[in-house]
Amino acid sequence: MRIFFSIISHGHFETISKLKTIEVLSSFSCVVVAVKDNLGEPGLKDYCESLSVEYISERKNIGFGANNNFVFDYFSSKMGMTVDDFFCVLNPDVLFDKCFLVSLSESIQCNGFSLSTVCLYKDSGFQYLDFHIRKFPSITDFALSFLFGRNPSIIVERGSDTVFDWSAGSFMIFSVSSYKLVNGFDENYFMYCEDIDICYRLSKSGIRPRLLSDLRAVHFAAHGNRKLFSKHFLWHLKGVVRLMIIRRLLRVPLLSKILKPKSILKFD
Repeated sequence: MRIFFSIISHGHFETISKLKTIEVLSSFSCVVVAVKDNLGEPGLKDYCESLSVEYISERKNIGFGANNNFVFDYFSSKMGMTVDDFFCVLNPDVLFDKCFLVSLSESIQCNGFSLSTVCLYKDSGFQYLDFHIRKFPSITDFALSFLFGRNPSIIVERGSDTVFDWSAGSFMIFSVSSYKLVNGFDENYFMYCEDIDICYRLSKSGIRPRLLSDLRAVHFAAHGNRKLFSKHFLWHLKGVVRLMIIRRLLRVPLLSKILKPKSILKFD
């Protein structure tokens, strides 16, 4: 069993080199890491090569889902990833140490969950939660979040039996078989809501995310979508509209069988 980590950089070289998370990952034999450079940032290629980390620069300026699908396909076709392995989507601004990674590997091997995540915090003292696990949102939840900064879909509880519907794409661990089952991320989304969408589609197959509650990492999130009418806000709004439409369509039995996400994945 190996864990394949997909890290997408949108000009994150400074963050990546400062946090040194990739250095931690590259030191483990059961871990394979690929960094996909979405912008062609100077210095990132040399940094990855110095750590024997896979550096990918093809297909620049594509969305979050398309990038991770590309890396998944790269792992499958060129790195020997199999259905016995796990595929982890990891933000470049997440921090953890070697002890965390040892525990993560042991937990994944022991539990074998189809989809899981860890506890994320906003600070290295683990005092402030990153609200990355939630219930599936309604249009009212989105409106309250955009207009008033309130989000009823947020789940604060952190325990092994915590029930939640979706996990943010900052740290998602898929079994390879579950990722293939839904043909990966829907590339019609650009940078927001594709994590909700893939969890929703997995839930239609009876797969719910699980929380590895004993594992804690830090996520230094920027939350660019909070700035009204910024490009991030507009990407988020577009994702919300698509998500609401898709969820309604998937409730129709006939449409749920023929409606497929846009994906570049090429499976054997």
